[in-house]
Amino acid sequence: MKHRTSTRVARLALGGLLAFAGAASAAAADYYGVAAGDGYMMMVDKSSIYQTGGYSRGWLITLNQDSDDEDQAPIVSMLLEVDCQQNRSRPISFTARDEDGSVITSDDEVGEWSNVEPSTTGETVRDAICSPASITENQLPSDSLTDIRAAYLQTLKK
Repeated sequence: MKHRTSTRVARLALGGLLAFAGAASAAAADYYGVAAGDGYMMMVDKSSIYQTGGYSRGWLITLNQDSDDEDQAPIVSMLLEVDCQQNRSRPISFTARDEDGSVITSDDEVGEWSNVEPSTTGETVRDAICSPASITENQLPSDSLTDIRAAYLQTLKK
């Protein structure tokens, strides 16, 4: 898997993560990179993970680089519910934002359950949400997330 960071992603983090902040109690947010590929980066807010009705829930944020795909928003935040025992997940709520952090679309309709396939990004996210204590360091190369996290934390101090 190819890992890369760009100025574009860092700018998205500055504009988008601040906009996302209100949705997930940003003052206490604790983002950890869990996956990255050609043109995207995913983070889980470790402080947002909680148990409810036998399931685990947590906020996942995805930063997408420029794309010609109209259906791919630059910033997507999602509250994901995971059935750790049955190895499946579903979205509870999501918000898609543009480069400036403005909401493109939002939906609070609970999605359908889908199986988590082995050896996928979904499995990595499931593992993080089901076992938050196991998240002790970022799963991305240190230079991939350092600038983004630093920029976001700096916005909280203002």
